[in-house]
Amino acid sequence: MKRILTVLLPVLAVLLTASCQKTETVADAVTVKTDEQVVPAEGGVISIAINSTVAWTAKASESWVTLSPTSGEAGDATVKASVLKNDTNDSRTATVTFTAGTKTATYTILQSQLDAMNIATTDFTVEAAGGTVEIPVSSNIEYTVTVPEAVDWIKVVSTRGMVDTKITLSVDPTQIYATDENGVPTFDENAIVRTAKVTVMGAGTEKQVTIGQKSFIPVFEYQGDWAGLQWSFYDGVPVIFPQEGGTFVINVNTNIDWRAYFSVYDATIDAGVDVMENGWAKLSFDTQANTITIEMEPNDSYFTREDYLYTVGLFDGVEDGNFGGLGWFQQAGKSLEGAAAEFIWSKTLAEMGIPEGYNRLAYSASGALLVSDGEKVHAVSPADGTYWKALSWPGITPTSIDVDDAGHVIIASDVTADMDWNTYELLSGTELKVYYATDVNETPKEIILPNALYGTVGGFRARGDLATKGAITGVAGGASYWFGYDIADFKAVSNYYGTQNSGPGAGPNTFWTPETAAAVSVGPDLHDGVLFRGYDGAESLYYRKDAYTPSWAVGDAYEPWTLLTNAGAGGNENQNNMDIIDYKGKRIVAYTQGFHFDYSSNATIYVLDVTDITDVKPLVTINPQEDIEMTSAFTGANSADVLLHATDDALELYVVNSGRSLIGKYKIVF
Repeated sequence: MKRILTVLLPVLAVLLTASCQKTETVADAVTVKTDEQVVPAEGGVISIAINSTVAWTAKASESWVTLSPTSGEAGDATVKASVLKNDTNDSRTATVTFTAGTKTATYTILQSQLDAMNIATTDFTVEAAGGTVEIPVSSNIEYTVTVPEAVDWIKVVSTRGMVDTKITLSVDPTQIYATDENGVPTFDENAIVRTAKVTVMGAGTEKQVTIGQKSFIPVFEYQGDWAGLQWSFYDGVPVIFPQEGGTFVINVNTNIDWRAYFSVYDATIDAGVDVMENGWAKLSFDTQANTITIEMEPNDSYFTREDYLYTVGLFDGVEDGNFGGLGWFQQAGKSLEGAAAEFIWSKTLAEMGIPEGYNRLAYSASGALLVSDGEKVHAVSPADGTYWKALSWPGITPTSIDVDDAGHVIIASDVTADMDWNTYELLSGTELKVYYATDVNETPKEIILPNALYGTVGGFRARGDLATKGAITGVAGGASYWFGYDIADFKAVSNYYGTQNSGPGAGPNTFWTPETAAAVSVGPDLHDGVLFRGYDGAESLYYRKDAYTPSWAVGDAYEPWTLLTNAGAGGNENQNNMDIIDYKGKRIVAYTQGFHFDYSSNATIYVLDVTDITDVKPLVTINPQEDIEMTSAFTGANSADVLLHATDDALELYVVNSGRSLIGKYKIVF
């Protein structure tokens, strides 16, 4: 019993002591000791220092923040916050809450945005007239706008704002127009003719914007009564101005710069020269009022005269032949009374059963219209073109035919010639062969021609009676000569020929081939003179008073050429057709004036009275396309021919155009 009491006494003493002391309580508290930080967009780890009086816990408001540790005991502690990368273009915040008993403290984490510019639309199209382009930009950075130095047609007008921005560009007007692969304008208003890339750059971020500009649509059109003059050269039909002349104003509808001019050939430089006067018409133009004015003098001659009005567009001062005009115009001459042309019939060569080729015309004593094709001669009815029969002669290739005044058929056979066209030297060939027959059914006999020329014969004609006294003339293409021979008893007497240097043109190449020249004797003797037309830059009718010389004289030994009719340059290369006839006390000549190119044709037949060679008068001017179905050029490059044939009551005119496969007939009534 004594032992137990001894043990319990110390314990009781302790209990009594404790019960006699006062109890102390610790307050809940937590403090963040780290200043707020901005975390870069790339993310990272930051340290947050705290102090807590009691045990604590930590929690982040956002999933992109991870804490370690998330709890601890009273006292100082450091929490690591791991922040993920910010892939957005906006900054973001997260809150870390520390809880210690009943108390909390917060720490805000601010993370930067990802630097960026957003340009939703990067392709813009501007009209040809120019204008402004507004480029919406969403950006959280400063940026610059750069236009390439070589691009002078785009300028930066302004940029504004830092969050929602707008870039304004000005785009200059353009006169660049869209073309196809051949350089021909397409007039496609939606075609893009130029582009440039504008660069927007900031803080290592770069965007490119493409600016495209639509095609300019050039306009250049003649207006009003003279609208047809603009492209009449290519239309093949000239615009006719009245004989009395006057002042003519052409209005132009255009949105481009331009100029107008005439052109005259200058032999000293072998080129055309731009002029504003041509001797009978004066030209002026006003690019502000867009008008062309032609002041034309009266035409006191009996002949039509012609010229060309050129207009051309200018782009930045450079001429552009795609826009403008090439107008072919004529001024009517004084009228003569008492003659008229009546259209009778026309047929295609196919309808008549005649091959296309080197088609020439003659009229036989038996009353047949003869048409050669370079291989055979075809006899057809002159009344209506009905085909009768084909004529051929062994060893003879009839390239040109005619019938003399006594009814003898005269045939020029095809021969060959190989020329050096730089020196006009004959390299090889066969001599010119001419035959005659008293009837088409007979075998032709050769007419002996001394000093014969070489090459195919064109523009071939016979005058007089070759059995007694007559003359033949023509053009030898291979040798580039026009020639003439006096003929008696079907033999050449003292003869004459002309060279390529003796024609009325500037030369030396007065004509190229037999399709480009014609010569006829005025009468049955070369002393009567010769009429000539050739591709010499004038294409007019010339006369040489005495075409006969007793030797092969050249140059100054010839009589000079006299210009009878100034046809201008409209005849171009096809001058291989001309005929002459004596009819009712008058001497009548007919010829065609026409291009051989497909895109244009003068297509005019002139019938002239040359009885008085010093006073040539036109009797009739015929435009075959008004009567014969011709789509374009009347004359073809290979062959066209005219033939005059006299009847008791009228003068008949036959025309053939192998280029358009047509034959036609007219009646000329005095």
